[in-house]
Amino acid sequence: MKKLYLILLILFLVFFYSKAQENLSNIRIKKILIGSDTVLIDTLSIVPGSVVIFGGFKLALRDSSLLINYSSATLIVSSNKNEYLGKQINIKYRVFPYNFSKKYSSRSSQLILPDIKKNKKTLVSTKRAVNPLDVNNDLKKNGSISRGFMLGNQRDLSTVSNLNMQLSGKINDEVSILAAISDNNLPIQPDGNTQQIQEFDKVFVQLFTKNSGIMVGDFELNKPEGYFMNINKKNRGLKLYSNFYINKTNDYKLYSDFSASMAKGKYNRMKFTGLESNQGPYRLTGTENERYIIVLSGSEKVFIDGELLVRGQNYDYVIDYNSAEITFTQNRLITKNSRITIEFEYAQQHYPRMAFYQTNKLLNEKNSFWLNFYSERDNKNDPLSLFYNESNRYFLSNIGDSIHKAIVPNIDSVGYDEDMVLYELFDTIVDGILYDSVYQHSYNTEKAIYKLGFTYVGENKGHYIVANSSANGKVYKWKAPVNNELQGNYEAITLLITPKNQTLTTAGGSIGIGNYGKAFFELALSNYNLNTYSVNDKDDDIGYAMKFRFDQSIINADTNKLRLDLTVNYQFADKKFKPIENYHTVEFERNWNTSTNKNYWQEQQMGAGLHFFRKNFGIAGIEAKLLQTHDSFLGKKASLYSKIRQKGYEINANLSYLETKDHISNTSFLKHNFLLAKHFKFFTVGLSENTEFNQWADIQSDSLGLNSFSFSEYKFFLNQADSSKYKYFIFYKIRENKQPINNTLKTWDKSKDFSAGLTVLKKEGISLNGRLNYREIALKDTVNGDYKNENTLTGRAEFQMRLYKGSITWSTFYETGFGFETKKNYQYVEVATGQGQFTWIDYNENKVKELDEFEYAKFRDEANFIRIVLPGNESEKLFTSQLNQGINLQPGRVWSKLGGFKGVLAHFSNRFAFRVMQKANHDDYIPDLADNEDVISLNWNLRNLFSFRSTNRNWQLDYIYDENKLKTPLVSGTENKKNHKNSLRIKWRVKKTFTLFNTSSAGYKANVSDFFSWKSYNISNLTNELGLQFQPKINWYGKISFRYSDKLNRMGVEKSLTQEIKFSYNQNILKKGNIQASFSIIKVDFNKDALSPIAYEILEGLLPGQNILWELSYNQKLSEIFQLLLNYNGRGSENNPIIHYGGVQLRASF
Repeated sequence: MKKLYLILLILFLVFFYSKAQENLSNIRIKKILIGSDTVLIDTLSIVPGSVVIFGGFKLALRDSSLLINYSSATLIVSSNKNEYLGKQINIKYRVFPYNFSKKYSSRSSQLILPDIKKNKKTLVSTKRAVNPLDVNNDLKKNGSISRGFMLGNQRDLSTVSNLNMQLSGKINDEVSILAAISDNNLPIQPDGNTQQIQEFDKVFVQLFTKNSGIMVGDFELNKPEGYFMNINKKNRGLKLYSNFYINKTNDYKLYSDFSASMAKGKYNRMKFTGLESNQGPYRLTGTENERYIIVLSGSEKVFIDGELLVRGQNYDYVIDYNSAEITFTQNRLITKNSRITIEFEYAQQHYPRMAFYQTNKLLNEKNSFWLNFYSERDNKNDPLSLFYNESNRYFLSNIGDSIHKAIVPNIDSVGYDEDMVLYELFDTIVDGILYDSVYQHSYNTEKAIYKLGFTYVGENKGHYIVANSSANGKVYKWKAPVNNELQGNYEAITLLITPKNQTLTTAGGSIGIGNYGKAFFELALSNYNLNTYSVNDKDDDIGYAMKFRFDQSIINADTNKLRLDLTVNYQFADKKFKPIENYHTVEFERNWNTSTNKNYWQEQQMGAGLHFFRKNFGIAGIEAKLLQTHDSFLGKKASLYSKIRQKGYEINANLSYLETKDHISNTSFLKHNFLLAKHFKFFTVGLSENTEFNQWADIQSDSLGLNSFSFSEYKFFLNQADSSKYKYFIFYKIRENKQPINNTLKTWDKSKDFSAGLTVLKKEGISLNGRLNYREIALKDTVNGDYKNENTLTGRAEFQMRLYKGSITWSTFYETGFGFETKKNYQYVEVATGQGQFTWIDYNENKVKELDEFEYAKFRDEANFIRIVLPGNESEKLFTSQLNQGINLQPGRVWSKLGGFKGVLAHFSNRFAFRVMQKANHDDYIPDLADNEDVISLNWNLRNLFSFRSTNRNWQLDYIYDENKLKTPLVSGTENKKNHKNSLRIKWRVKKTFTLFNTSSAGYKANVSDFFSWKSYNISNLTNELGLQFQPKINWYGKISFRYSDKLNRMGVEKSLTQEIKFSYNQNILKKGNIQASFSIIKVDFNKDALSPIAYEILEGLLPGQNILWELSYNQKLSEIFQLLLNYNGRGSENNPIIHYGGVQLRASF
């Protein structure tokens, strides 16, 4: 602890020293990522001629490859874009105290107000509006804060609290602030279906000056300078950073960052092979094979065949962070050859994890040095789960680093609790065998005292299976072995997660040697304790690594037109070395034919290479590498590469050959790919080839190893230039895969792929974007040796049209593909009153919450449960299709002032919206318009609104058609819901102050449940509502209405007749607030018992006989900032007490 306090003290002294040493020099040194052809360098204008670029690109300004716009302080890539994009450069420059590209004025033009009285001249207002919360006029504020409470005579007091505020700007001349503050503790994460995501849960306050800053809250830790420390963390805590010159000549600048925080997540890297023509979703798991995890939003990196993908519906993949499921779009087809790698962070729920991070970097024009430190430690004395009791802690203390042995029974005697899924212990005899410790789900108040947790152990490796049950939670059932073979796939056990401690320290530098040479070195030391509960097995905790590299330009013309570089490198890491995150390339193990488990081998790698560059011609190079991972493994690799572009032709070639040897096998791996393309003015055409031949030979038997494979792939492509308004691409690809058969590589499958796409940018109100994929694969039958053909056709299309001033708008989206559908379970969790969606009704009056006793709440004071989805283990591959169609017709936009037939049509309008998402076990490309048993999952919504004189204030006629279908596959069976309604709505303004309304509707609502058959119904409904509105003034109106509703359950005998008289009042108080009030008298006739799911649906939460409902809300604007909200509602029925529910809320907006 003394060392820790000393480190913190030094860091704080460095931070405040940097504050004191802030100088007013206009020299700046930055590292800039070139992410596009135009990059902003600074917010101030740059002094012409002061820019100096360090490193490999330092001569780029001379040959005009990089240009500087000094006024706007932007860097422009003028040529050789592929050489610079994605690269980082170090740049030094001087700035003016102003940005000359901006407009400046002494006063805002918005202060010029018209002289209404004279209507000739203008007056300039110099008076500034005062905000009561303003402490600094340069500070921008946005957000709100509210506090309130809700209370009812049948509900407990609940508080309502919300704070969302964003701050930015200057506190004074030197200090600025940037903040996002919230007290919202809901586990909300953004949807992972866009390239950019809004992090709702990111809360922080940042104070900063020109050269230093402090941040408290949520922040990211990114990879520092160096090689071995590769981190991408989302943490919450304190962060300090500063930069300052350490000498008077301003040659050396020191950058220092420090953070002390709690880690929000845990790193994992998953590798798996895709399934043939299956886009997903693929579920992610944790490092300890945790099956249900939450991925931290934005933390993922997704690779296919070593290529980094882009998130987004219009790009490569989308991800559901809450269910940890990733789905690939049609832009990235998944086959059985797709090598998928995903790195991500997920919320770990075992121990609080404290993290310390320190990085220091010292640099000048030619040299840079760094010292990095990162440590994260699980707090073993404060586990987040009560399961880590003294007994289990003692057990963990004795297993050392053998954490795979940390399996214990997950059985706890807790006593009977009606809100928990509990089991009773009994014995049974099956086929003459006594089983004396069998657990069975039970509601017996005396015997059901055991709480069990189950872990999936594999098919036919356990004693329990998932059972269909009405219990509010997953229930497992014991299944007797057959012929001593287990029949289940779950056991009442759990894997205890041990607390871990990991640190990594790296120190290195990059030193310029002469004009064209550079040396790189780094040393790393790691300490990884797998189990801090135990003092055993500590001799393998500390490891080290090192890396050296030397770069020298042998030939380097002054104009940077010709260059020949020599590179030599050496790298070592012993088998005890443990990085924070993987520092190797994604396909390092595959490219070297090594084991994927680095925990058991050390690494020694060396290499050398020559790299040639010639401007306006291309690059080429040769490399030789050697890898030794343990005493018996030795790999040798040689590679050639070239990329030439000349006179519109592009030639890319890559060749590598690998040989490895160890005590088990010898391998040889040949890879080569070639691309020839011709770039024309408006399109590019080309051919490519890709071949891999990987042969594993067993030393003992000299037979061909099962890891052996080969494939050859040929591709023809044609695409349009990016600068064109019309973009298209076409490619045709053939591939042949070979696998070892009878000690020889023989053809295993053959495939042909055709893809075409077209994009038409918005032109004259029309835009189009489409893609078509056709794949044909012949798979070899292992029984008779024949080939089995499989064909798949997938694609997506988007079309939008807007014509004739918007009188016709058309929007279409269509997508097809293949994916998984997982059967689900539901569980209901109680929340504060009014914050849920469901209510619990104890139909069987056994005081136990069961799945068939939860309903959608009809009243807010009953909504105190939410429903969460628990994905099951059963899934199947299905054909998916989605169609969205929208059509709006508004002739009045162009024909409103015409007569005749066009003038008549101008009174009509129609809005049509249709959306269907379907998953079926057939490949019909048009979604089924009728019910089909082959459809496994369905979400169907259709609405059409046909209006006559929709913009007329005196009278209007609307016909509305609604149809909704929802089919959900559950573990317990299928659930079908349907809703169908036709409505006719009439509005007639009888006089200036009186308006007559009438709405008639007819339809039905149906529900069919396989498991809860008694909740199935088909309720027809005939409703009419007649109302009269009185509005003598523009700011208030009153309304009286009568509603008649007749409902009948066609699957039973339930029938209801409802008559309602409703009075309502609404008044707007100018610049002050609003008052709304309503009172309803409802008479309900019902012919059956009201305590049933069907009765609750038919009666809409009311009770037979006389019912009264009332509601009052008051919204008062207290000032420009503060607002008061009051609401109160109640209801009563015959022979039942009156229910009151209301609340008060005060809100401040800024």
